[in-house]
Amino acid sequence: MRRPLQHNPHVVRVITTFGVGGVQKQLSLLTPRLSRSGYRVTVLALEGDGPLREVFEKEGVTTAILPISGKYRLHEILRLSLWLVRYNCHILHIHRMGGVLFPTAMAGAVAGAKIVVHHHFPYSWENPRKRALERFATHLADKVVGVSHHVVSNTVKKLRITPHRLTTIYNGVPLFEHQPPYEARRALGIEEDRLACGLVARMVYFKRIQDAIEAMAILVKRWRRVVLALVGKGDNERTEKLVKLIDKLGVGSCIIRCGEVKEAASLMKAFEVGLLVSTKEGLGNTVLEYWAAERPVVATNIPPIWEMASGGAILVPPKSPKDIAKSVETILSSPRLSKRLSSQGKKRVKRFSTEATAEATIRLYRSLTPIGHKE
Repeated sequence: MRRPLQHNPHVVRVITTFGVGGVQKQLSLLTPRLSRSGYRVTVLALEGDGPLREVFEKEGVTTAILPISGKYRLHEILRLSLWLVRYNCHILHIHRMGGVLFPTAMAGAVAGAKIVVHHHFPYSWENPRKRALERFATHLADKVVGVSHHVVSNTVKKLRITPHRLTTIYNGVPLFEHQPPYEARRALGIEEDRLACGLVARMVYFKRIQDAIEAMAILVKRWRRVVLALVGKGDNERTEKLVKLIDKLGVGSCIIRCGEVKEAASLMKAFEVGLLVSTKEGLGNTVLEYWAAERPVVATNIPPIWEMASGGAILVPPKSPKDIAKSVETILSSPRLSKRLSSQGKKRVKRFSTEATAEATIRLYRSLTPIGHKE
């Protein structure tokens, strides 16, 4: 029987590492707001450290690292459950990333915590063993969260979760003042006379960075001043492949590799056009960040994107460099269209503020701890 909760319940949010990823950035924005609402929040990483740990701690959020050497070993699950009991975890909020879901859900069940499982991407694992373990772990949850209706419906289908246990909580972005264009350009190494397209994304396979590079090879034949700023980090193998593609296409002079940038969201005004050309997304946080900076967007026409875009972007088929190039050229050729898309994006992004995400999360926690929160 689960223990009754007292005032100011302790929420433990579980991630893989403190690296600069979409989940971690969302948490760095959200957790201070939860703390101000009376929740004690700890962000627990099970695979290692990273640069965003410092960001959490500057905001007064408690962080911890508890490396697990074998995610399916009983003694590691028991070690994690003892940690949860020792630190009096009331709500265990697990972000499904890496392989943390199964051991953490099992540990939470042993520790008697309320369990929330948070899905950020459509479920794609086809390995029967992994799918069975994740289905079992997800069924241990009191609530299952998806970052879009698409993710929620996918979870119902793939993991056979009953719909009443699921809820949609959209990711949010802060509606803050951005750095002026000239300062943002300087920070990213973009020359003032250039027309910059920005692609802010981790260098992983489903982000299809190569499609944006190939689109640039098409664009520069007609637009000599256009550059593509790539903001994000990837592993050495993928980075090497992209460098080879840039050399093969002869577009090195119009590709700016900015690397990993902590405060990338504040620099979006550096771009004339924002790109997100993935084949898979849970929602598409980067589109929200472009909109918050009042920048027109070209993005792939995949379910989570069209779910939120609703006229705020030009949508193109996945894996289509020609369509990406054509859409960027259309925006650059029409200041009126650029202004209209920027205005529509600014209106749309208000639905996806960090405050709205925090309010939805607090409602979720109160449904789990009806007597545990003190006004």
